Amino acid sequence: MDAIALLQLMQIQGIGHATLNRLLFRVQQEGRSPADLLDYRPDDLVYQYSFRREWADSFLGSRRKSERMAEELADSRVQIIPFDHPKYPTRLQQILGDGAPPVLFVRGNADLLRERSAAVVGLRKCSLRGLKSARHCVRQLAEKNVPVVSGNAAGVDAAAHQAALEYGGGTLYILAHGILSFKERPFMKELGDDLNQAVVSEFSPRLPWATHAAMQRNRTICALARAVIVVEAGVQGGSFATGNYALRLGVPLFALDYEPVPASAGGNRFLIHKGAHPIKENQEDIGELVQKAVEKGKCSGKEIALRLFPDL
Repeated sequence: MDAIALLQLMQIQGIGHATLNRLLFRVQQEGRSPADLLDYRPDDLVYQYSFRREWADSFLGSRRKSERMAEELADSRVQIIPFDHPKYPTRLQQILGDGAPPVLFVRGNADLLRERSAAVVGLRKCSLRGLKSARHCVRQLAEKNVPVVSGNAAGVDAAAHQAALEYGGGTLYILAHGILSFKERPFMKELGDDLNQAVVSEFSPRLPWATHAAMQRNRTICALARAVIVVEAGVQGGSFATGNYALRLGVPLFALDYEPVPASAGGNRFLIHKGAHPIKENQEDIGELVQKAVEKGKCSGKEIALRLFPDL
């Protein structure tokens, strides 16, 4: 696909993932590319492709801006990976359907997108126990060669990314904003390289952080990962929503079962009650359990119960 034409489409305000996916699929079925749409007049785009008039004007009028953006992306070593690219993770389309990101912007090792990974998520303002538990889980995942997916927020996310690199694993930073707004954390420069990490955004490269983008990013994390570990979640907010997305999407969900429960982890028990597999703070077979879930796509609740409570 023509990268610049894709950038023009992504900069149209009001066009969402589902609409853009349907448009790109139709263009592909017709044996055309997004660049071919540039040959149409605005009225033709409205009549033949159901563009709104303001969408047509925006698309056709943003060529120079998109060319400059493409140059910035190239200078930042960012790959543009549309849904029909060999490196695009088909799992996203299988799970999210029309809601899957039509395009991914990736800096670093794009091959990590197709690895069997696990997500580790939690609160920005988490407890010290939460930070310790995140590192404990990630160490075991690294030992099983399972890359860690998280949302690059402060708190649990940052601890998970850093621990993955420190323990010799790989990690994917899934952004809730455009990739040209991304700023590296110090540990990324010290521990990371173009093989063990990938920065990923599904949004227009200059889009600022927004709540709706964070919610979409959380769904993408769940669909990309083969299992999700919630370290700390409140009874509302992004981490709790990510756990619920995992349950709805059928992605194996694990949640830390603290004793006693920190005030910041009130949502963990709710998720466990709804079907998340409980794991203990100092449990030493977390990596094995998650690896099985990653490989099989599911993890038996009976199997986990026997490991946690062998005397029952």
